[in-house]
Amino acid sequence: MGLAAAYALLKRGVKQVLVLEKSRVGHDRAASSDTTKAIRYEYGESEMYARMVGKALELWQALERETGADLYVNSGVVTWGRGDAPHARASFRTVSRMGIPIREVSPAELCSFYPQFHVADMTYATINPEGGFMRASNCVSTLARRVRELGGEIREGVGLQAMVSGSERAVLTLGNGQTVQASRVILAVGPWSSTLLPQLGVSLPVTSHKQQVVYMAGLGDEFAPGKFPVFLNLDHDFYGFPLDEHSLLKASLHLPGPLVDPDLPQTPDDSFTERIVSLLATYIPRAAKGSVRMSRVCMYAMTPDEDFFIDHVPGQPNAVLAAGFSGHGFKFGILVGELLAALSLGEETLFPMQPFALSRASRSV
Repeated sequence: MGLAAAYALLKRGVKQVLVLEKSRVGHDRAASSDTTKAIRYEYGESEMYARMVGKALELWQALERETGADLYVNSGVVTWGRGDAPHARASFRTVSRMGIPIREVSPAELCSFYPQFHVADMTYATINPEGGFMRASNCVSTLARRVRELGGEIREGVGLQAMVSGSERAVLTLGNGQTVQASRVILAVGPWSSTLLPQLGVSLPVTSHKQQVVYMAGLGDEFAPGKFPVFLNLDHDFYGFPLDEHSLLKASLHLPGPLVDPDLPQTPDDSFTERIVSLLATYIPRAAKGSVRMSRVCMYAMTPDEDFFIDHVPGQPNAVLAAGFSGHGFKFGILVGELLAALSLGEETLFPMQPFALSRASRSV
């Protein structure tokens, strides 16, 4: 989000844009780290998020054309549900109204179209030819490259310790003891929102949660993009991807994990890996016949309602923040950068910002 905001500011002609990175760009504890991140329109009744996905995809594709980078893979998206499947059905209604050619299919039809799947206890399914995944590490490195090419500066290994924002300028105290003055500040600190923002005088109901993803190796070409989609079971939040550039299939659960201190290392849990392999065996049996190449730990920065915070910082007139992306923010990254740049410069935003206002925090606690 920070890199995308810097890119958006530089495109507007803003000079002297500085990005401060606590570790290094693309470090493995960042929420944005990985080879793949889903981009899907299926957001239940929320047409706002679905339309934001469309705009974000438009911006990612423009960045692809601008740089020649490989960022988006249109693998399509499959969802299924059990029982009444309310979320999957609501997603179908919402996406259909947008004119996207999503279609309802029976579980048997889904398994006929994609024989890798097994009906199991599926009761409802959709196939959407639009959507797929972002090549996440490529997205991050491409944004960083463009920031530097456009004249921005990225300082790595420099954390933020304190911030005092006056009417004209903000003064930032860095972890190395140096200070930086800026006319405007954008805070986008991911899972560290739970620990850093309170130190800066910002109190928000954002918590850091351990997450884990599992990578399966030894799978055939039938799981390659084009032959296999991004998938989401919207009942128990089981999701996964086609093979990435390392020929690995990734799967996980989109659920809040244990609360963690973002500065402390975490280790994968064998029981979680076993649960993912069991779910693969139930719904995608041939994927479960591969071998577990690795389990990786990452973090979510969660809000109580899983909606984002994107707003001005109360009492700090030169500062805006983006926090609490709750495990579904990556796809919106380049759009969030545009929103942050617009807020920071006092421009009209591409989408209404009230749903992301900090004022709802008191109603969320």
